[in-house]
Amino acid sequence: MDHPLSQTDPSATSPSRESHLSSIESSRCEDNGEPIGLALSFLRHIARTCDSSVELRRIYDFFLESFARTEEGRDGEPWIPSALSRLVVATLAPRGGKIFDPCCGSGGMLVEILRFLEERFPKNLADLSLWGQEANPANSALARMNLAIRNFEASLEIGDGLADDRFPNLEADYVVAAPPFSEGATARAAFAWIDHALQHLAPTGQAGFVLANGTMASDRPSEGESRRNLVEADLVDCVVALPGQLLVSTQIPVCLWIFDRSKREGRLRDRRGELLLIDARSLGSMKDRVHRELSDDEVAKVAESYHAWRGEEGAGSYRDVAGFCRGVRLEEIRRFDHVLTPWTYVGRESGEAEDSLDAQTVRLTAELAQAFSEARRLEDEVRRSLEELSP
Repeated sequence: MDHPLSQTDPSATSPSRESHLSSIESSRCEDNGEPIGLALSFLRHIARTCDSSVELRRIYDFFLESFARTEEGRDGEPWIPSALSRLVVATLAPRGGKIFDPCCGSGGMLVEILRFLEERFPKNLADLSLWGQEANPANSALARMNLAIRNFEASLEIGDGLADDRFPNLEADYVVAAPPFSEGATARAAFAWIDHALQHLAPTGQAGFVLANGTMASDRPSEGESRRNLVEADLVDCVVALPGQLLVSTQIPVCLWIFDRSKREGRLRDRRGELLLIDARSLGSMKDRVHRELSDDEVAKVAESYHAWRGEEGAGSYRDVAGFCRGVRLEEIRRFDHVLTPWTYVGRESGEAEDSLDAQTVRLTAELAQAFSEARRLEDEVRRSLEELSP
């Protein structure tokens, strides 16, 4: 496959918005009376009649959120609202290069990366290439149009990333993802996606994942082992517990994981054997009766805490904040059997009310897992002592 072209200047020689939209017309998603087919036909019409690119983008963003409320999420595919995408991208703070989303959905994360670079590192846009894979052809068509109306060409392929990797030789500078999950899904699938993404990550690369909360503390043998391996390999840089009700298509609570393959990278401080845990569950405000949204200031609070902790130039000095964030050594994580629920470590603000029932349940589960681990260790010691006493 040819290397993808990126361009933000409509007058340049890269394919025009119209040619991108024409390619969508020949996609596998046809107007067959289904909601997605009808919606895409309507959006194609708008794209050809709307004179303002800004207005077109606003219409499209509004459509995606409305569509998510009625259609997405049925097969465990979360639609990530723009505020959550902003949090992932602002925390990761990509500077360009090759960026990959192995389960890109409607392309929201990739679009947010494009916005971020346009605002922060516009000179790096010439070196930016976006790559994505999506199993659902309808979502893939949405992603293509999402980027096309922003005059950007990306390499997007249709297929299940785990079963049919369409970019086997890709080595990305950054990976972003919100893997599919549903009420019945286990953390095991999430760790499979993490392993898949890390295989595509360059030696100095970083990755940001939106995952179900179960990944932080699941004590099922395979899942606990996967989490332990990631921590012991010193790949986990930060875990952020997020408030509930952020997602439109599901009520499953989620968290943010940041991975870094090189914690001793030159421009930042050496963070080997450390990770940052942030408890952001108290952030956000209700957008409507059932959905919560993070403000720009709250996104900045989380991102800036991480940047200061890792030693970013201009980010200021870092300090632990009781009830919100704390840098933790690997030795302490081991004592808690590699459970990564931030509230287990950050403590509670002075005068803060008792945790909710859900939070208490997760915290007690983590403590119970630690107790079980210690019990197994003591049992092994007793067995060894008895064997030594045996004639």
